[in-house]
Amino acid sequence: MDIINPAPASTSGSATVTVSFLDASGNPINSQQVQVDPSTRETVAVNDVVQTQAGVFSTIVTSDRPIYVERPTYYGGNPTNGGTYAVENPAGAPAGLQEVAFPYLDLTNGTATVTQTVYLYNPGTTTITVRGIYASANTTVVKTYSVAANSITTVNVNTDAATLKGAIGGVFEVVPSYSGSSEAFVALALSNQNGYAVVTGDQGTYPISAALGF
Repeated sequence: MDIINPAPASTSGSATVTVSFLDASGNPINSQQVQVDPSTRETVAVNDVVQTQAGVFSTIVTSDRPIYVERPTYYGGNPTNGGTYAVENPAGAPAGLQEVAFPYLDLTNGTATVTQTVYLYNPGTTTITVRGIYASANTTVVKTYSVAANSITTVNVNTDAATLKGAIGGVFEVVPSYSGSSEAFVALALSNQNGYAVVTGDQGTYPISAALGF
Protein backbone atom coordinates (compact mmCIF):
# COMPACT_ATOMS: atom_id res chain seq x y z
CA MET A 1 0.00 0.00 0.00
CA ASP A 2 1.44 3.36 -1.08
CA ILE A 3 0.73 6.46 1.01
CA ILE A 4 1.69 9.88 -0.34
CA ASN A 5 1.73 13.17 1.51
CA PRO A 6 1.20 15.74 -1.29
CA ALA A 7 2.03 18.77 0.87
CA PRO A 8 4.97 20.92 -0.34
CA ALA A 9 8.36 19.89 1.02
CA SER A 10 8.56 23.24 2.83
CA THR A 11 5.54 22.31 4.95
CA SER A 12 6.34 21.54 8.57
CA GLY A 13 5.14 18.34 10.22
CA SER A 14 4.45 14.90 8.83
CA ALA A 15 1.14 13.10 8.40
CA THR A 16 0.35 10.48 11.04
CA VAL A 17 -1.37 7.65 9.17
CA THR A 18 -2.99 4.54 10.65
CA VAL A 19 -3.75 1.59 8.37
CA SER A 20 -6.21 -0.92 9.84
CA PHE A 21 -7.24 -4.26 8.35
CA LEU A 22 -10.49 -6.13 9.07
CA ASP A 23 -11.78 -9.50 7.87
CA ALA A 24 -15.01 -9.97 5.89
CA SER A 25 -17.01 -10.08 9.14
CA GLY A 26 -15.53 -6.83 10.44
CA ASN A 27 -13.15 -8.39 12.97
CA PRO A 28 -9.78 -6.60 13.37
CA ILE A 29 -6.81 -8.39 11.84
CA ASN A 30 -3.96 -5.99 12.53
CA SER A 31 -2.93 -2.37 12.06
CA GLN A 32 0.16 -0.28 11.41
CA GLN A 33 0.96 3.40 11.94
CA VAL A 34 3.40 5.34 9.75
CA GLN A 35 4.67 8.92 9.56
CA VAL A 36 4.70 10.39 6.06
CA ASP A 37 6.78 13.53 5.57
CA PRO A 38 5.64 16.25 3.12
CA SER A 39 6.30 15.41 -0.55
CA THR A 40 7.27 11.84 0.30
CA ARG A 41 5.80 8.36 -0.01
CA GLU A 42 5.72 5.51 2.48
CA THR A 43 4.90 1.90 1.61
CA VAL A 44 3.07 -0.51 3.91
CA ALA A 45 3.69 -4.18 3.02
CA VAL A 46 0.16 -5.52 3.45
CA ASN A 47 1.23 -9.18 3.45
CA ASP A 48 3.52 -8.51 6.39
CA VAL A 49 0.70 -6.89 8.37
CA VAL A 50 -2.15 -9.33 7.61
CA GLN A 51 0.23 -12.33 7.45
CA THR A 52 -1.76 -15.56 6.86
CA GLN A 53 -5.20 -13.91 6.55
CA ALA A 54 -7.25 -15.75 3.92
CA GLY A 55 -10.17 -14.46 1.87
CA VAL A 56 -11.25 -10.88 1.28
CA PHE A 57 -10.63 -8.15 3.83
CA SER A 58 -11.19 -4.42 4.11
CA THR A 59 -8.70 -1.64 4.76
CA ILE A 60 -9.35 1.62 6.62
CA VAL A 61 -6.80 4.41 6.33
CA THR A 62 -7.03 7.45 8.60
CA SER A 63 -4.74 10.46 8.69
CA ASP A 64 -4.48 13.77 10.50
CA ARG A 65 -3.50 15.46 7.21
CA PRO A 66 -4.63 15.11 3.57
CA ILE A 67 -3.01 12.12 1.86
CA TYR A 68 -3.33 10.01 -1.29
CA VAL A 69 -3.54 6.22 -0.97
CA GLU A 70 -3.50 3.32 -3.42
CA ARG A 71 -3.11 -0.41 -2.87
CA PRO A 72 -1.36 -2.21 -5.74
CA THR A 73 -2.19 -5.93 -5.85
CA TYR A 74 0.05 -8.43 -7.65
CA TYR A 75 -1.44 -11.79 -8.61
CA GLY A 76 1.25 -14.44 -8.66
CA GLY A 77 3.81 -12.16 -7.04
CA ASN A 78 5.31 -8.75 -7.71
CA PRO A 79 6.36 -8.68 -11.41
CA THR A 80 9.62 -6.97 -10.43
CA ASN A 81 10.42 -10.05 -8.35
CA GLY A 82 9.52 -12.71 -10.87
CA GLY A 83 5.72 -12.63 -10.71
CA THR A 84 3.93 -13.45 -13.96
CA TYR A 85 0.37 -12.23 -13.37
CA ALA A 86 -1.29 -8.89 -13.87
CA VAL A 87 -1.60 -6.01 -11.44
CA GLU A 88 -4.59 -3.96 -10.29
CA ASN A 89 -4.16 -0.81 -8.27
CA PRO A 90 -7.38 1.17 -7.75
CA ALA A 91 -7.07 4.30 -5.67
CA GLY A 92 -8.94 4.40 -2.39
CA ALA A 93 -12.50 5.76 -2.27
CA PRO A 94 -14.13 7.69 0.58
CA ALA A 95 -16.26 5.54 2.90
CA GLY A 96 -19.39 7.60 2.45
CA LEU A 97 -20.95 6.69 -0.89
CA GLN A 98 -24.64 6.03 -1.46
CA GLU A 99 -24.54 5.38 -5.21
CA VAL A 100 -21.79 4.00 -7.45
CA ALA A 101 -21.83 3.28 -11.18
CA PHE A 102 -19.72 0.67 -12.96
CA PRO A 103 -20.04 1.28 -16.72
CA TYR A 104 -18.11 -1.85 -17.71
CA LEU A 105 -19.19 -5.20 -16.25
CA ASP A 106 -19.09 -7.24 -19.49
CA LEU A 107 -19.02 -11.01 -18.96
CA THR A 108 -17.15 -11.80 -22.17
CA ASN A 109 -14.21 -10.35 -24.07
CA GLY A 110 -14.23 -11.85 -27.52
CA THR A 111 -14.27 -15.60 -26.89
CA ALA A 112 -12.91 -15.29 -23.35
CA THR A 113 -15.13 -15.42 -20.27
CA VAL A 114 -14.58 -12.55 -17.85
CA THR A 115 -15.19 -13.13 -14.15
CA GLN A 116 -16.77 -10.04 -12.63
CA THR A 117 -16.92 -9.68 -8.83
CA VAL A 118 -18.13 -6.68 -6.86
CA TYR A 119 -17.21 -6.31 -3.17
CA LEU A 120 -19.59 -4.18 -1.09
CA TYR A 121 -18.14 -2.88 2.17
CA ASN A 122 -20.35 -1.40 4.88
CA PRO A 123 -18.29 0.81 7.24
CA GLY A 124 -21.33 1.60 9.39
CA THR A 125 -22.68 0.14 12.61
CA THR A 126 -25.95 -1.30 11.25
CA THR A 127 -26.84 -3.67 8.41
CA ILE A 128 -27.66 -1.95 5.10
CA THR A 129 -29.40 -3.05 1.91
CA VAL A 130 -27.75 -2.27 -1.42
CA ARG A 131 -29.66 -2.50 -4.70
CA GLY A 132 -27.74 -3.66 -7.77
CA ILE A 133 -29.14 -2.61 -11.15
CA TYR A 134 -27.55 -4.34 -14.16
CA ALA A 135 -28.30 -3.04 -17.66
CA SER A 136 -27.61 -4.30 -21.18
CA ALA A 137 -29.20 -2.58 -24.19
CA ASN A 138 -32.88 -2.27 -23.18
CA THR A 139 -32.88 -5.02 -20.54
CA THR A 140 -32.29 -4.63 -16.81
CA VAL A 141 -31.89 -7.02 -13.90
CA VAL A 142 -32.33 -5.84 -10.31
CA LYS A 143 -30.88 -7.62 -7.27
CA THR A 144 -30.67 -6.64 -3.60
CA TYR A 145 -27.83 -7.43 -1.23
CA SER A 146 -27.65 -7.31 2.55
CA VAL A 147 -24.35 -6.01 3.93
CA ALA A 148 -23.77 -6.47 7.65
CA ALA A 149 -22.19 -3.74 9.77
CA ASN A 150 -18.45 -3.32 9.23
CA SER A 151 -18.49 -6.27 6.83
CA ILE A 152 -18.06 -7.21 3.16
CA THR A 153 -20.62 -8.86 0.89
CA THR A 154 -19.24 -10.53 -2.26
CA VAL A 155 -21.39 -10.16 -5.39
CA ASN A 156 -21.00 -12.64 -8.26
CA VAL A 157 -21.98 -10.56 -11.28
CA ASN A 158 -21.67 -13.56 -13.62
CA THR A 159 -24.46 -15.30 -11.71
CA ASP A 160 -26.70 -12.30 -11.04
CA ALA A 161 -26.48 -10.83 -14.56
CA ALA A 162 -26.29 -14.15 -16.42
CA THR A 163 -29.34 -13.37 -18.56
CA LEU A 164 -27.77 -10.20 -19.99
CA LYS A 165 -25.64 -10.26 -23.12
CA GLY A 166 -23.21 -7.86 -24.72
CA ALA A 167 -22.12 -4.65 -23.03
CA ILE A 168 -23.22 -4.57 -19.39
CA GLY A 169 -23.18 -1.70 -16.92
CA GLY A 170 -24.21 -1.61 -13.29
CA VAL A 171 -25.36 0.78 -10.60
CA PHE A 172 -25.24 0.01 -6.88
CA GLU A 173 -27.22 2.18 -4.50
CA VAL A 174 -28.20 2.14 -0.84
CA VAL A 175 -31.86 1.38 -0.15
CA PRO A 176 -32.64 3.88 2.66
CA SER A 177 -34.15 2.29 5.76
CA TYR A 178 -36.10 5.51 6.43
CA SER A 179 -36.56 8.98 4.98
CA GLY A 180 -33.37 10.99 5.28
CA SER A 181 -31.23 7.91 5.92
CA SER A 182 -27.47 8.54 5.59
CA GLU A 183 -26.33 4.92 5.27
CA ALA A 184 -23.32 4.48 2.99
CA PHE A 185 -20.90 1.93 1.54
CA VAL A 186 -17.76 1.42 -0.54
CA ALA A 187 -17.66 -0.75 -3.68
CA LEU A 188 -14.86 -2.40 -5.66
CA ALA A 189 -15.39 -4.19 -8.98
CA LEU A 190 -12.70 -6.73 -9.85
CA SER A 191 -12.61 -8.42 -13.25
CA ASN A 192 -10.26 -11.17 -14.34
CA GLN A 193 -9.84 -13.54 -17.23
CA ASN A 194 -7.51 -16.40 -18.17
CA GLY A 195 -6.70 -17.33 -14.57
CA TYR A 196 -5.80 -13.81 -13.44
CA ALA A 197 -3.59 -13.24 -16.47
CA VAL A 198 -5.58 -10.05 -17.09
CA VAL A 199 -6.93 -8.20 -14.05
CA THR A 200 -8.58 -4.81 -13.63
CA GLY A 201 -9.92 -3.11 -10.52
CA ASP A 202 -12.36 -0.21 -10.41
CA GLN A 203 -14.08 1.64 -7.57
CA GLY A 204 -16.73 3.11 -9.84
CA THR A 205 -17.84 6.62 -10.70
CA TYR A 206 -19.89 9.02 -8.59
CA PRO A 207 -22.09 10.99 -8.33
CA ILE A 208 -24.18 9.03 -10.79
CA SER A 209 -27.19 11.25 -11.48
CA ALA A 210 -26.64 10.75 -15.22
CA ALA A 211 -26.72 6.98 -14.81
CA LEU A 212 -30.01 6.79 -12.93
CA GLY A 213 -31.88 6.58 -16.22
CA PHE A 214 -31.46 2.82 -15.86
